Amino acid sequence: MAIPLDLEPDPVFVAWFKPKAAKRRKTGSQAVTLVPLASPLGQQSSAVLQWFDALTDEALPDYDGTLVTAERASKTYSRAAKAVNTRRTYRSAVRSWCAWAAGHGLPALPARSEDVAAYLADLALQKKRPATVDLHRAALRYLHHIAQVPVPTSHALVSETVAGIRRTSTGSTSRQVKGLTWDLLGDVIEQIDTSELVGIRDKAILLLGFAGALRRSEVATLCLENVALDDDGMRIRLDRSKGDRTSQGVEVAIPRGITGLCPVRAYEAWLRATRLHDAKGPVFRRVWLPPTSELGKPLPCPPWALRRCLTALWPGSSRSAASTQD
Repeated sequence: MAIPLDLEPDPVFVAWFKPKAAKRRKTGSQAVTLVPLASPLGQQSSAVLQWFDALTDEALPDYDGTLVTAERASKTYSRAAKAVNTRRTYRSAVRSWCAWAAGHGLPALPARSEDVAAYLADLALQKKRPATVDLHRAALRYLHHIAQVPVPTSHALVSETVAGIRRTSTGSTSRQVKGLTWDLLGDVIEQIDTSELVGIRDKAILLLGFAGALRRSEVATLCLENVALDDDGMRIRLDRSKGDRTSQGVEVAIPRGITGLCPVRAYEAWLRATRLHDAKGPVFRRVWLPPTSELGKPLPCPPWALRRCLTALWPGSSRSAASTQD
């Protein structure tokens, strides 16, 4: 461990652990250098952020039978236990923390408990919700965990600060929102003009999403090769789902109906209109492609569904909803 004295801008001792010498492993006649990602303890916030981003996206090393590679793979697998969205959210929170620490001349890693408490209080003063404060606290806990240093977020000062934020926050009580029932969905579908291609698409998306209890991200990334049709209905294969903790994939079955609100019939109508029967790739695609769009790119999560519901259920809201585009 080295402890130099940094005189600029203010005198401060900076400590860091010197990484072990890079180990070399032989592959045939070549030698490959395996450099460990050392924790940037005591370094600038920008170095901490760069290290965290690289570590959370680190790929698995190639097998070579050495202990060094096995240990590194173990850490990579342990980080992969976090969902992609969770890691992305943590990176955003760590980026915010590093910027705040740098702005106040504070160490980002390892962080002091009093600094973490002040940072969380600062978020609360910015009117951030308690849930957001908890997320940033969890991200800082994870940052210190993978750096293998004491975790400051467990300190009593931090816990009491977060408890006080929850108690004094206003307007944070969760509000129960009325869900979209089948009858309300029928009213929405009746307002859709299925003589147009965009109407056929929207109807199929709404009915499939409702009948299959699909998340909007699952509908947006649904591919033709993952949908199977037969006389009884359809089976949808989801390669990734938030509820699928083991990443083994999920199959959703939707039976065929006899009414105009049958999701299977709506899906088949979309295939006929677009002639996608023998195609591959995204099921639902843009009807209108702006100049910057990529052909065949999965349909993003647009605000059109909200507009459809507002127009059908609350006609007075059609003016504000009309500002959205397909």
